[in-house]
Amino acid sequence: MKRVTIASLSEMKTFAESVLKNLKPQKKTATVFGLRGDLGAGKTAFVKAIAETLGVKEHITSPTFVIQKIYNLPTRHAGGQPTTNEGFKKLVHIDAYRLQSGDELKKIEWEETVADPTGLIFVEWPENVKGIMPEGAYHIDFEHVDEHTRSASVMKTPFTLCVIHKPPNILLGMKKRGFGAGKWNGFGGKVGENETLEQATLREIKEEVGIVPHKIEKVGILEFAFENDTKGFEMHIFCGNEFEGEPTETEEMKPQWFHVDNIPFSEMWPDDEYWIPLFLSGKLFRARFLFDRPSDTEYSVKIIEHTISEVEKL
Repeated sequence: MKRVTIASLSEMKTFAESVLKNLKPQKKTATVFGLRGDLGAGKTAFVKAIAETLGVKEHITSPTFVIQKIYNLPTRHAGGQPTTNEGFKKLVHIDAYRLQSGDELKKIEWEETVADPTGLIFVEWPENVKGIMPEGAYHIDFEHVDEHTRSASVMKTPFTLCVIHKPPNILLGMKKRGFGAGKWNGFGGKVGENETLEQATLREIKEEVGIVPHKIEKVGILEFAFENDTKGFEMHIFCGNEFEGEPTETEEMKPQWFHVDNIPFSEMWPDDEYWIPLFLSGKLFRARFLFDRPSDTEYSVKIIEHTISEVEKL
């Protein structure tokens, strides 16, 4: 996974600027970042760098005991130069370290805060309130490298992918257009605003192949990044079995059943052969893949490095 190494406050400021670059408010909800990492990994320092970049003059400290601090964002710096807030009007900094669940955030008007499209929200320790974090939230992972150095990577809006598994066969679709055209794949796509992962998956399956699974279950999470891009994306893998309807070719996908011994890996994304065996064995898994560059009509993406492991829960 491509990560940014941060060894000084100026490098943290550069990283913050790269995160804000081209970031614009959503239409219906606030833009939310979950900041993951151990104590001292750089989460609060990052929010300070974000605030400075956006022209906030107040001293930024971690709101560990007050839980939340809100800062109004200026449209211009003191010298008159425009800020880079791109339409955001307030910065919300939340520290969930002492919280036990997302219900505790509701007591400080979380639902109203996250419903404001002009809000830019950063939540430290999002794993403590994961039940209330929006499905479309970004996530930034911070890690200790050594006493003076940290590393970080950004995960973009999540995508979903569902493979229909009716042993001994799986249902795949040949992508006919757009991203991934010419490859066999499962069914899924980008999570829309106000959609859950499950809702997005079921919508995409119906649109792409015309069936409605009775039930889908999340079995894996894949993280992807490209070598020269600090921002990656998450793919949430689902399994479906029984369904209503008949798999039907659409403008986007041509479905076909494959025996598990004859999966066409040579015509699929290169990461598939790493996680599909775990999928078929009923394991839960997490994986990270670093690619060289995106595929196009003349080039097929290659894996530079990867890690994959079975997990007890997702």
